[in-house]
Parts: sequence; structure tokens; C-alpha cells
Amino acid sequence: SNNNNNNNNNNNNGVSGSVGSVGGGGGDNHSERASHASTRASSRATQSTAGGGGGPSSRVSINATNNMHALRNGSSNGNGRPASSAAASRMTGTSSKMHKAEALARFHPKMITAQIIALQCFQYLAQSILIQINFLLWNIPTSIDRIFTDKYIHLWKKEGFADCFVMVIAALLGAVGLVLIVEKSKKCLDFTVTYFILHLVLTCIYGGFPSAFDWWITHILSLLIMVVLGEYLCSLKELEMIPLIQF
Repeated sequence: SNNNNNNNNNNNNGVSGSVGSVGGGGGDNHSERASHASTRASSRATQSTAGGGGGPSSRVSINATNNMHALRNGSSNGNGRPASSAAASRMTGTSSKMHKAEALARFHPKMITAQIIALQCFQYLAQSILIQINFLLWNIPTSIDRIFTDKYIHLWKKEGFADCFVMVIAALLGAVGLVLIVEKSKKCLDFTVTYFILHLVLTCIYGGFPSAFDWWITHILSLLIMVVLGEYLCSLKELEMIPLIQF
């Protein structure tokens, strides 16, 4: 009887000691027990699915296991940020680099320079033809000064009004030139302003800075007409339907 009592006491002490050790180390081993439990749940769910018993409980267990693994794998990286946010930032940086590369690939300085020169020549050719028409209709003398100086542009004189009319008609033809040369409505303003700036520079080089108020009114009106009509015509061209091949 004494031996039995001693054995019972030893068993009780062993149980209480194991319980105490479990209670004392419970806080440290909590994550490990959760990991083992999730692993066992996933193995049971896999076995039940393989055996043909893939019911709702097995799917819930698999989802829970996947969520726990995702949370465990989504721990903080060395910078103290979540791995998902770090990956998102890397993807954003990569996309921005791709956009910059595409913009650089679309930028063709030689083609832009050729378009500016072509539009400049187109406008001067149109003005020269219109000046010749004025000579044939009203016997107005032709001269390059009518293009690159402000001496002949007067709104309240017959001969000067004819030159102003030439500039306005040239702006209308310039809108057609934008359609033929530029072809993009969003670029019409840039190319038109560039044309008038270059024209102002050439005028200053040839005959000095234009001081006539009529010259500025005529050219600003021509700029507005060329931009608005050019954007409208280019937008119509962009909206044209692509013809389909008929079989």
C-alpha cells in the first residue's frame, strides 16, 4: 500500500510538473503550436479531399491554412515595412520606368524638327501665292517685305487691309497644313506657337522688331484661327473609322 501511495504521488507530481511547465512555456510556444495545428489541419484536409470527402469543412480548413501561411509569409522585411507594400512599391517603380522608356521611345527630335521646318515653309509658300494673287487682282506690288516687315500691314488702308487678309487666309491654309504635317490635335497649339515665334524672330532679323499695332492684331488673330481650326480638323481625322477589309 505504501508503494502504491508513493507511485500515485510520483504520478501526480509528474502531471503537475508537466502542467506547470506547459503553463510556464505557453507564451513562448504559442506560435509553434499554432503552426503544428495548421499543418495537421492541412494534412487532414488533403487526406479527406484525396479520399473523395472534399466537403465544406475540408475547404474551410484549407482556406484557413492558406490564410495562416500568407500571414506568416507576409512578415516585415528588413526596412520595417510589410513585404506586400514593398512589392507594390517595386512594381510602381518598375511601371514608372516603363512609362519613361515609352515616352523616350516616342520622342523623335529629327522628325519634330522636320515637321517645324515643313510647316514654316508651307506657310511662307501660302503667303507668297496669296501675295501674287493680290498683284493679279488689284495690281499690288509684290515684295518680301510684305511678309517680314510691318510696313504694309494696316487695317484701315486698302493696300494694308489686303495684306492683313493675306495673313488670315494663310492661317486658314495653315490649319490644313497642320492636318497634313502634324496630324495630331493635341500638338496643334505647340506647332502653331512655334511657327509664330520663329516668324517673329525672322522678322526681327530682317526688318527689326515690329512695332505696328495692326501687325500684332493680325498675327494674334491668325494664330487663334490656325490653332482652333487645326485642332478641329485633326480631331475629325483622328475620329475617322478604320476601313474594314471586305472578303
